[in-house]
Amino acid sequence: MNPMHFIGQRNPGRSRRWWLRTGSLDTNTSHNIVLNLAAKLHGLGDDVDSYLYWDGGHAVYEDADAMIDRVNGLTGHRLA
Repeated sequence: MNPMHFIGQRNPGRSRRWWLRTGSLDTNTSHNIVLNLAAKLHGLGDDVDSYLYWDGGHAVYEDADAMIDRVNGLTGHRLA
């Protein structure tokens, strides 16, 4: 799946906040994909939070607390 075509289209209802995570040992997704996606979104003025986990594999996720804090800050609600 390549989201670049859809991101560039006029779509006022699309998300403007992004949380992108990948690992340095990911063998499923090229680092360039995540980098290009983050750059495109940033260029559109979106709020992009991307991070590369050192020695992490595909779909690695090591900062659940940070994501919950981000959602809390964006929504004004307390999730946990």
